[in-house]
Amino acid sequence: MIETRASGGRGTGKGNPDPAAIAALQADPRFAAAAHRCAAALVEHYRDSWLLNRIMNDRGRFVLSVLVLDLHFYGGPDGLTAGGLKTLCVEQNVCSRGRAGAMLAAMRLFGLLTSAAGPDLRRKRLVPTERLLAIHRERWRGALAATGDLIPVAAVAAQRLGDETFFAAFVHALAERYRGGMRPLAWAPALAPFAEHDAGVMILFSIFLTQLDAGQGLSIVKLAQRFSVSRAHVLGVLRGGEAEGLLMREADRRIVLAQPLRQALSDFLAGIFIIHADAAREAVKAGSGAIRADERGGVARPPSTIDRPSP
Repeated sequence: MIETRASGGRGTGKGNPDPAAIAALQADPRFAAAAHRCAAALVEHYRDSWLLNRIMNDRGRFVLSVLVLDLHFYGGPDGLTAGGLKTLCVEQNVCSRGRAGAMLAAMRLFGLLTSAAGPDLRRKRLVPTERLLAIHRERWRGALAATGDLIPVAAVAAQRLGDETFFAAFVHALAERYRGGMRPLAWAPALAPFAEHDAGVMILFSIFLTQLDAGQGLSIVKLAQRFSVSRAHVLGVLRGGEAEGLLMREADRRIVLAQPLRQALSDFLAGIFIIHADAAREAVKAGSGAIRADERGGVARPPSTIDRPSP
């Protein structure tokens, strides 16, 4: 059996994926097909929003959403509050207090968060709506199901994400890994510049999939339409990659990823497989939601029973 544990980091010791584990996973003959399925699922489930994109890049929005969900499920009596999230974002170097507040306001505007009564009336409690939960369940279910043939526990997790107790434990495991030192793209640094652009990594995955499928290629117009960005934006992403020698535009206008960039995308996916597998194992281990001691000194609550509005 392939070992898919992450390497140690700071804090809880659950950090970035071990390079040896990434290499072992990539050596499995089933990896290529799993990587293709996962990349396709990520592109398919990508969510775009003009306002959210203006406030924070894709990577920042994803991390903040995980922290939002974790504070809701495991944030103690107060649950998720604006002050608590702002403090956590600064502590974990996600973003400034002001940007975290802007993201919360935008999430409320888009119906992803709503207000609820809490034990302390001085602190306004926020609660994720079913729409926010559904977005993340759908995204993780697609990624986990794509790797089920390669990592059996991923298939189990994909089937159990509809169980809110399991879902909460899975989110908590991901959040604890981030607190422990895991940083998205740290094991695939060539992707980092692209992640600073709206849909930058998704643009790369789309080209990656087209190359794997030996398709006719994607035009700048098609990429712009797919991810709701301008043609100038896509062109800027591509020119940045060209300047670094990471991709080329052929005479027939096909966009081709250079080997180092294809390797970085493969490394990124393998790392995600490992992190998801570890989180799935921990969620399975957590059982049926029994109250347990929280590593940060509080008490981890079972999933919140607060009523949430329908999508």
